[in-house]
Amino acid sequence: MKSLPRFLMHRARELALYARSFKSGKGRLLFVPSTGKQFAGLLRSYEIADELRKRGWNCLVLPKQLEPAQRRRVARIYRPDLVILLKSRDDQNYPHFFAGTPYIYDLDDADFVDPNLVSRIREDVTGARAVMAGSRYVANWCREHNPNTHVVWTGSRPMEANWPAHKDRRQILTWAQSNPINYPREFDFVVSVMETIAKERQGLTLRLYGGDASQDGGRSRYLERRGVSVQWMPFMDYDAFVRSLGDTVIGFSPISIDSEFSRGKSFGKILAYLTARVPVITSDEVDHSAFFTRESGVVSNDPEVWVSEALSLLASDAKRTEMAKKAHDLFMSKLSLDVTTDKIERLVQDTLPLEHS
Repeated sequence: MKSLPRFLMHRARELALYARSFKSGKGRLLFVPSTGKQFAGLLRSYEIADELRKRGWNCLVLPKQLEPAQRRRVARIYRPDLVILLKSRDDQNYPHFFAGTPYIYDLDDADFVDPNLVSRIREDVTGARAVMAGSRYVANWCREHNPNTHVVWTGSRPMEANWPAHKDRRQILTWAQSNPINYPREFDFVVSVMETIAKERQGLTLRLYGGDASQDGGRSRYLERRGVSVQWMPFMDYDAFVRSLGDTVIGFSPISIDSEFSRGKSFGKILAYLTARVPVITSDEVDHSAFFTRESGVVSNDPEVWVSEALSLLASDAKRTEMAKKAHDLFMSKLSLDVTTDKIERLVQDTLPLEHS
């Protein structure tokens, strides 16, 4: 029976939680992500929980595979002081599964633009003791329903590696959006920028992730005819993804102002660029201008600026190296996992019921 292995695996995941649940600590925190150990689930739940454990907190992270009855059972046995609920995309993440325990709501994307989710998100935001938002755009919406809303940028763990010097990297420019086919406006923008760059610079490669040329509406063929090689990479885990950026020279992060969802994105793949010492060219949307300086990145909505700055960076190993260094320094001071955990720990301390403060 196919259902028996699944049943046993779900129970094994549940049982594995209980060994950790009886440890002492400053407080008992239950993280409830809407995904597994990838994307926001990794960076805003699993990684944060690991860091807080090192600081003396008792933290559990509910695997997304657990069913409603298991979630209620874990909450009843673990008795968390506070739940940190990430997004409303999963019907198994309803706050009432956690027996009225106070919760912090975490929203790093503009999911409220989805008419199928907006009512549920409004309810979850309104009922929270506090809200964490991944950007100012998301925070502005959340504050309409909960004034105790705080901007917490997504951070990531620094990855120490012998990153290749820029003089040794190939002429690979990347747009590291997962499955870019789902972002046609941004995809067309990148194609147009690459086409213009290729008129003045030969031997370039555009690297994309999570798709293939057969699905991209002919965009790869279009660029190939104009002298740009297009390389498609498969989906991979986060560490492998970051390491794969080690031979690239420029990272693109376009955001279409016509897409409300895109305008609500957090730093996402930019974190990987910063870790891998890849200079960034990004749209002047979300919180990019609040993070980057002129010396640490290119922030603009003007395609001509993208082209001219890309050509300038491609022409100078030293300029790319210096920009990547300054951006990495900013990453360590504003977007590292330690910095993000500091902010979340303070919010947790301010939100815990008085008897646990």
